[in-house]
Amino acid sequence: MKTIKILLITILCISLYACSDDDNDRFQPVIAEDIEFFEDGEVEMLFDNAGADGITMVFIGDGYIKEDLGKIYGTYRADAERYFESLFSKEPFASYQEHFNAAIIYTESQSRSIPENESQDSTALNSYAYEGWTGRDFYGANHDKVDFYKNKLPIGYVTNSNTLIVLNERTGGNACFGCDVAFSGNASEFTMVHEVGHSFGGLGDEYELQNQNTPDVSFIPNLDNTDDLTEIKWSHFIDLPGYSNVGAYEGGGYVATGIWRPQQESIMRGGSTIFADLFNGPSREAIVKRIYEIREIPYDFGTFLANDNVTRKVIPISEKTKNRYVPMGCLH
Repeated sequence: MKTIKILLITILCISLYACSDDDNDRFQPVIAEDIEFFEDGEVEMLFDNAGADGITMVFIGDGYIKEDLGKIYGTYRADAERYFESLFSKEPFASYQEHFNAAIIYTESQSRSIPENESQDSTALNSYAYEGWTGRDFYGANHDKVDFYKNKLPIGYVTNSNTLIVLNERTGGNACFGCDVAFSGNASEFTMVHEVGHSFGGLGDEYELQNQNTPDVSFIPNLDNTDDLTEIKWSHFIDLPGYSNVGAYEGGGYVATGIWRPQQESIMRGGSTIFADLFNGPSREAIVKRIYEIREIPYDFGTFLANDNVTRKVIPISEKTKNRYVPMGCLH
């Protein structure tokens, strides 16, 4: 009887071990892989609200290899959607989305590595990183390559386009005032929105850097060299209901003194409150003016105010002039 019990226990253990092996096989992690991919040069209109007469924001990635272009699990399209969602959730882009189109142009690179200092053929746009005058990485690309891909857009859509070049596995970003290209790493949508403020809105940086000369801000709508609230560029906002945080705050244009910005914090400066993630009132106006200029619509300040949907329950600020603020970090 004892022998029979030992035999039954042995058989049971063998069975359990076998089942355990089956379970291990059954529950091994499955790595999902795409079987369909977007092609190099393929264009996808994420939305088309205004046609060829509208403003087309164009996402072009660099440093994305074939597996990143997968139609289900690929990171290229996911990054594009994430960046467009961030941009068009910010005012005034959110309220004026009817004037915009959003296009993704797919590129396939041979390497995810963006080289330092000089372009190489390993990426679709020959993008490269270099040390900018701020001491941080700036980015450049082969303009002919960028134009080659932009010309894949439908006829007419290139004319009023603004390009977001997103570099895989990079951070930071840069852009020029009022040009049509902004660079950003794929790690921060905030940075890209900030750079679009430069490239589309013609906005200036509202933070300070060390050892910089006072710049010429005569052509920059969100910076001024006077704190006289009756003469400052955004004087028409002063004391308006709902805009009590608009004033003259010293520091901006990379210098701590002699240049004033409209609000204590904004997306063109950074900071620690809700306003650090928003365009300030005068900056929103500048962007709307740019939209209307492109769309050939007469601009009216009263209409802007009626459509300005940013929350106006602001934190009261008693001193509207010479309120200095040291940012938590500098943006490009």
